[in-house]
Amino acid sequence: MPAVQRLLAVLFALLTVVGGRPVLGQTIDLSGRAFGDYFYAASAPDSVRGVLPYPLSVPDSAREGLHGLTYRRLYLTLDFQLSRRLKGRARLEANDGTTGPSGPIPFVKDLWVEWQYWGGHSATVGVTEPPAFEISSNVWGYRSLERTILNRRGVVDSRDFGLRLDGPLLADGTVRYAFMYGNNSAARPEQNQNKRVYGRLSASPSGRIVLAAGGDYATHGDHRDRSLRLSAFAGYEGEDVRVGLKGYRAATTRTDTTSVREYGASLFGHLHVTQNWGVVARADWTLRLPPATDPLDVDPVESLLLAGVTYRPHPSVEVVPNVWIRNSNRHNRSDVLLRLTLDLTF
Repeated sequence: MPAVQRLLAVLFALLTVVGGRPVLGQTIDLSGRAFGDYFYAASAPDSVRGVLPYPLSVPDSAREGLHGLTYRRLYLTLDFQLSRRLKGRARLEANDGTTGPSGPIPFVKDLWVEWQYWGGHSATVGVTEPPAFEISSNVWGYRSLERTILNRRGVVDSRDFGLRLDGPLLADGTVRYAFMYGNNSAARPEQNQNKRVYGRLSASPSGRIVLAAGGDYATHGDHRDRSLRLSAFAGYEGEDVRVGLKGYRAATTRTDTTSVREYGASLFGHLHVTQNWGVVARADWTLRLPPATDPLDVDPVESLLLAGVTYRPHPSVEVVPNVWIRNSNRHNRSDVLLRLTLDLTF
C-alpha cells in the first residue's frame, strides 16, 4: 500500500475514535456515504465511445450485455467546527473511475475552511463546490442515480480550488449572492495562469420555491481559448414532491478562432407516494452547435431519460430500481442500462 494510502487509513482510524466528540475545544464529526448497483447493460450502441457511466475497466466492445455488482462512489467526510465563526470540511472520495491494481484509490474531494465574518456573510477558501449547480443538485437529490446536467456534460466541474464569498442581499435572507475565484483545475494543483470566476444570485420567495441564475467565465491552457456559461434554475421543494427545471447556454472559443455553443435543459422530480415509497424521473436534452465532426467529440444532439421507484426502509438506506436511457443522433438505438441502486449513509 502506498505511503499516502497508509497515512489516510491511519488518519481516518483516529478520527473514528474521536468522531463527534470535542477535541481541544473543537467539534469533529465523521460521516460517510456509499452507493452502487446491480446493473445490466441491455443496449450499448455507443459503447465504443464509452458513454455508459461504468465500468471504466471493461473493454468498450464488451459492455453490451455486461451485468454484475459494482460500487460507484464512496465518501468519507470529516466536518469540524473550530469556533462559532470558523468551520471546515475534509472529504475523501473513491469511485469506479479511480481504481488501481489493488482497488479504489482515494483522492481529496473537499478541503476547505469557512469564516462567518459578518451578518451571515462568509468567506470559504480551499477545494469546495463552486456556485454552479449545487442548488439544483440539492433539489434533485439523487446523485446516486446521475450527476446534474452541467456536471454530466462536463460544462462545469463539481469542485474548484479557490476563494468563495456568500451572503444575503436582503436582511431576511430571501435573496443571496455567491461569488468565487478559482484555479479552474478542480482539486488538482495549479499548473497554469488560467482561472475561472463564478457568480450566482438566488432567491427563496417562500420556504418551498427556490430560484437561481448565474454563470462563469474561464480561460484555458489547451485548444480552448475561453468559455462562458449562463444558466438558470427554478425548483419547488414540498413535503411530498420535489420538482426542478435547469437550463443553460455554454459557449467556448477555441484557439483556432472557431467557436462551439451548447444549449441544454433538465427537468426532474420526485414524488413521495407513501412514507417509504416514491417515484423519481428525469429528462435531459442538449444541442451542440456547430455539430461535432470528430467521432470522439460530444454528440450534437443528446437526450437522457431516467426513471425509478424509490424505497427507503430506513432513513439512512434507500433502494432504487431504475432505468437509464441515453439517445444520440448518431445511432438508431439507445444506450439502456437497468439498475438496482443502493444508497447508504452512515
